[in-house]
Amino acid sequence: MSMRTNKLGMKRFPILVFCCSCAFLTFPETPVYEEVPPLQRLDHIRVRGPRRVTEDEARFLVELPRRTYPIETLEEEEQTEVTAHLRIRHLSADLEISKDVTLRFLPTGQITGGMGNSMEVDLADWPDGEAEARFVLPGLPEESDIPAPPLAFRIVREAVAAIAEEHRPEMDAWIEDANRLTTIWGKRPLWPALDHALAQTESPWEGLRGFLLRAYFNPQLERMQPYTLYVPEALDLSEPAPLMILLHGSGGDYRNLVADYAAGQRFEEHPMLIANAGAFPNLEFRHLALNNVRWIIEDVSNKYGVDRDRIYVQGISLGGRGTLDLAALLPDVFAAVSSQGTYGIHRTLMDPLHAVHADPVAYQLAARNDIRTWMPNLATTPVEMVFGWSDTSTRPVGALAIASVLETLRYRVVERGFDLGHNLTLPDYDWASTREWFLNHRKERWPRQLQFRVANLRHNRFAWIRVDALHDYTGVGEVKARILADNTLALETRNVARLTYLPPPMMHEIAETFPDGMRVFHFDRENRPLETSPDAMEGPQKHPGQSGPLWNFFSDPILIVWDDSDEDENTRSRLQMWAANASRSGATPGPVNFPVKAASEVTPEDRRERNLYFITFPESEHTWREAIPLALPEKAEEVRTAAAEEGRATSLFALRPSPWADNRLVIVAEGVGHLPSIDHIHYFQEHLQPDWVILQGRTPIAAGSYNHDWSPGPMTTENFITRLLTR
Repeated sequence: MSMRTNKLGMKRFPILVFCCSCAFLTFPETPVYEEVPPLQRLDHIRVRGPRRVTEDEARFLVELPRRTYPIETLEEEEQTEVTAHLRIRHLSADLEISKDVTLRFLPTGQITGGMGNSMEVDLADWPDGEAEARFVLPGLPEESDIPAPPLAFRIVREAVAAIAEEHRPEMDAWIEDANRLTTIWGKRPLWPALDHALAQTESPWEGLRGFLLRAYFNPQLERMQPYTLYVPEALDLSEPAPLMILLHGSGGDYRNLVADYAAGQRFEEHPMLIANAGAFPNLEFRHLALNNVRWIIEDVSNKYGVDRDRIYVQGISLGGRGTLDLAALLPDVFAAVSSQGTYGIHRTLMDPLHAVHADPVAYQLAARNDIRTWMPNLATTPVEMVFGWSDTSTRPVGALAIASVLETLRYRVVERGFDLGHNLTLPDYDWASTREWFLNHRKERWPRQLQFRVANLRHNRFAWIRVDALHDYTGVGEVKARILADNTLALETRNVARLTYLPPPMMHEIAETFPDGMRVFHFDRENRPLETSPDAMEGPQKHPGQSGPLWNFFSDPILIVWDDSDEDENTRSRLQMWAANASRSGATPGPVNFPVKAASEVTPEDRRERNLYFITFPESEHTWREAIPLALPEKAEEVRTAAAEEGRATSLFALRPSPWADNRLVIVAEGVGHLPSIDHIHYFQEHLQPDWVILQGRTPIAAGSYNHDWSPGPMTTENFITRLLTR
């Protein structure tokens, strides 16, 4: 089969296709780079299952569809075992290894499945360079393109060993992800800068331009977290550079910057650093993924230098909603944002405008997850709403509704409609105009007037205002603040118990036009300022490190803990199974799972450093039950009791402040009739934002919040989702 070569001389190979059979190639202490091209959606090639190259082995599990192949040696039997020949050879050295593999075929010539063969091939003595693995089936010439073209991989042991020690973890992350990740949108990108980086052993990143794969250490996942970066040839890196964060749509990942060539149009025309951040399944661009964006900004700033007043974010579809989420939750970060093909409200059926007809608490818990609630936080951030008039996936009405809200607020918003469908990355869309629009804006760090909304204390600061406490944590707190001409401060609040004024530092040029000195203000439930501070509370209080709702649990490092106090081995095994299932809930990227331990194995360091997801049951006598007391309204206990009496299985998820660390949380996940898993939480994230919830299956039957002192607050038993479907 012929090979195509790109501009850098790196060869592209079709991926090896084989029917449900595994090959294990052993490379003792040998990092290996797998080079695979964009896949075409051909009817005779379908990649499936794990495909991995690590330091000590390579695994390939792929599939040929059930079709007829010209296998002349088959006998007329129900099934026939056929020996296929595997040949592995070095492309530049005179080295070759051969193995035989057994396959099963039907008389028609269709492949029904492999025999699960495993092979160990020692390549310890092979030098750096490209190698090729090819299967040859009986009755086919060895050079046939069908049905098993070659898979090529690259051995880079010596080159990686030559990299300076401080750069090696990042280089290993490049190689690991290039080996591990599956295709996106039918493509798998190459890393054209790899050879150049390996050739610059002292500083493998200096001077590199174009598409790069970078990485930083993610403390939540305890791994090197890669992201893609484009460094334009025309960009002057001697000065702080503008940075654009690019957010992909659903079905993509952080490699979309490279994989979708159209997304790279005209990078040089308006040069800026462009980093592609990845969403986390089930969390989208919130929580862990929001932290990922913040850490990418820090990593790019440390390595290249970033102009903090010219940071932008642009996203499409899922990333379009993520763009608005990030801009609203982090109003101090972005100078301008561009949201493309966004779906507006999160789900039609949880629209607060409908929910308000049911239960006001349910309405407030739903409104906290509606992007329209957070529009006032965009007061100082220009917004571009881009949509396709022919978009049937996220209809333009969502973008137009958001633009209308912003226009009503008299904020800076630009509407741009194109005669396109959902995929606005097609060449018809003028990417350059968005980048030019970005570069015309700089961040206003100290606005003299702002409006700020807060539903919890995780993201509680905007410029010179910090919200420290709310009256009702089911609702939203709001501050309208202005610096008047006589250098005085004017405040209007709603549902805010305490806030702090933080003036600009004295060395800032605008400091003299602001009141000086930090000040703390208290307000009563009627939003009237208090002359004196209320009496100090005793015990734990909500603050940025310990605050609801439940999903804020996923904003910090996590440990899943199963209750091992029961002597029943069957219970122990069930708890272990559910804990393992929870770790695979899709809340982290790739194969990274949350760590899982038995409660007896949890160390003091675990308790200090991680949020704990404690899987337990009502009859448990574990000591943690006393250390983490459950505080629920009496009515919530009645709901659970009634469900148990009727034989209905329920799960309770209750957020509590950690008794072992001042900045950590605990979720008590308690099952009646079954054991709760994290993937149950995924469901109600889209509908309610409570501090605790009782689920029957995946349906919330009670939910509520905690007050500032973690005592039970307002709750609802109104399942407005079901009500909307049945009324």
